[in-house]
Amino acid sequence: MKHFKIKRISKYNSIYGNSQKMPKVFKNRYFKNNIFLKGHLNVTTTKVINFFSPILNILQIFPSKTEKQIPTIVNFDKQDKMVRNMNYKNKLFQFKSDFVWIEENVAFEVLKYGLSMKFLYEPNETQDKITITSKGFYFKFDDYFVPLPITFMMGTCVAHEIAIDDNTYDLDITFNHPYFGDYIRFDGQFMIN
Repeated sequence: MKHFKIKRISKYNSIYGNSQKMPKVFKNRYFKNNIFLKGHLNVTTTKVINFFSPILNILQIFPSKTEKQIPTIVNFDKQDKMVRNMNYKNKLFQFKSDFVWIEENVAFEVLKYGLSMKFLYEPNETQDKITITSKGFYFKFDDYFVPLPITFMMGTCVAHEIAIDDNTYDLDITFNHPYFGDYIRFDGQFMIN
C-alpha cells in the first residue's frame, strides 16, 4: 500500500504544462483565488442510491434525490477550500471539501471526517476539456493519505469539464458501481463571476 505525504504543488503546472493552450475559463476556474461559480445542476439517481444513502447522508457528500435545474453556487478560496450550495426545492444542501494537490495532475479531495478521494486530471488533445477520474479512497491522517479498500463498495467517479466560452463551462459527473452500474449523475453549466 502506498501512502502519500502531503506536498502542495501548483495546480497551474499540474493540469496544463503549456499555459497558452489552457482555455481562459479554466485559468480562472483553477488558478484564481476566491472565485465564485453560479449555475444549475441536474441530479439523476437510480434505485441503487438507496443502498448508499446512509453513508452519503453521514458524509454529506451529495444529495441522493433526483431533481432538475437546481440553482447552485460554488465558492473556492485561496486555500483550495470549496463550498457547494445546492438550492433544492425543499431545502438547501451544502457540501464542503478541501483540495490538496500532491503530484503532477493529481489531487485529493478531502471530505468530512478525513475521508478522501484521489483524482487524476487530464486535459484532452484539443485542450477545451478536462477529464477527472477517481483513483481510490483514502483517509487523511495528519500529513498522510492512507488507502482505504472501499472502491468495491462505493465505486468510481468520472467527471468532464468542457469549456464553452471564456467564462462558462459544462460539468458532467457520473458515479459508477462495478456491479450496479451508474447510480448518480450530476450535469449542468457554470459561469465564473
